[in-house]
Amino acid sequence: MKKRVLAMLGAAALAGAAFGMQGAAESPTKTIRFLSIWPETDPNVEVFLELTKEYNAQSDTQVELDVEVISNDAIQRQVKIYNASNDLPEMFIYPGGRAMQELIKADVNVNIQEEFEKLGIYDCIDRGAVSLLKLLEGNQDEEGLYELPLGMNLEGFWYNKQMFAEYGIEVPETWDDLFAACDTLLENGVTPIGVGGMQKWPITRLINAYLMRAAGPDALQKASIGEMDFLSPEFVEAAQVVQDMAEKGYFGDGYMTLENADAEEMLVTGQCGFIYDGSWIVGNLLNSEETNPLGEDVGFFNIPVLEGSEADQTAYSTNCGSTLVLSKANYDEAMADWCAFVFPKVGNWVMEHYGAMKGYAVTESMEEQPYYTQMVSDEFEKIQVASLFFEAFMDDETATVAKDNAQALCLGMMDAEAYFQSIADYNQKYMDAQ
Repeated sequence: MKKRVLAMLGAAALAGAAFGMQGAAESPTKTIRFLSIWPETDPNVEVFLELTKEYNAQSDTQVELDVEVISNDAIQRQVKIYNASNDLPEMFIYPGGRAMQELIKADVNVNIQEEFEKLGIYDCIDRGAVSLLKLLEGNQDEEGLYELPLGMNLEGFWYNKQMFAEYGIEVPETWDDLFAACDTLLENGVTPIGVGGMQKWPITRLINAYLMRAAGPDALQKASIGEMDFLSPEFVEAAQVVQDMAEKGYFGDGYMTLENADAEEMLVTGQCGFIYDGSWIVGNLLNSEETNPLGEDVGFFNIPVLEGSEADQTAYSTNCGSTLVLSKANYDEAMADWCAFVFPKVGNWVMEHYGAMKGYAVTESMEEQPYYTQMVSDEFEKIQVASLFFEAFMDDETATVAKDNAQALCLGMMDAEAYFQSIADYNQKYMDAQ
């Protein structure tokens, strides 16, 4: 079901509503439709609502931000429907990778690099985010950027420091160490790893975590274009390891009924030892004692190394989350003026209100960084090689199969080789259609 909220945010507009604009000159208005997968209370939407208020306070043109909220699963279909009827919103959320590449080929996207350079604001986008987005778009060596970040995240394991200390668990450096930590927690009646199996991607991220250590940070990218085999031993081993983890009880009971938010809650309330998650968790860790009873006792460690592997062991799994597209068909001077005001302020606004990084430059330093913000910042400094999330180089059909079958894999309904065979089959179907 779709949900809409209008933000009519200007003194002139409010005065006009109160007095019927009798004898007054009406201010010009610009409606910006925003197709979102998040509600207006989410930071990814709230930032634009609040900065639009600031824009209207200093601009003759008054902007109405019209937010339409739909589910993440429906976003691609809805964008295609709007595009076919020449009714695309001014901006919308869209997944990266192959899905975005197809959108770019259809000439839907504003060239952000070109337009923001004209506006003199291209530097407001974090260089690391630009590099990641260009990698997802497949245009690392070309001019042009066709999407905007709404997150700059690294992924890894977040753990309960108190629990590790209580049971004498050292931070795992190898996968064998990680399995030993899981065994210790199980022996003490604690669920080792909280997993939001209902959302599926937390399972595929674990497969990817092992795979990037076994076969290299670009293994899935290479397999997607035929330079590696989806059925090579490293791929099958990665699926087998995660299936074994599930069968040993490392994910606890009922994990297929949990969302990732439930797993995060398990971590901070002492119901599990650790979780695999992205740095977007920091927003919740910083909120309050009510949402994070552990305070500063949540630690982070990068994906453990795999002894004997020749793959690069320095890589971090990174992503820019779902990204923001500006519609080329609806980009005009009023939209450009709004962009010029809003986007240079995004980094500072989100850092001030949420202590988080969204892929934009932060130019106003805080006197003291919040603990978890500083932790993530320090980890970013360590990144030598960036690897992307599991579905980054899959088309929509292949990604759906990968996620759906990840549940079947963990439930023992599919073996490891069959799992990657299904991905290989759908990937080949996509390649043949090109």
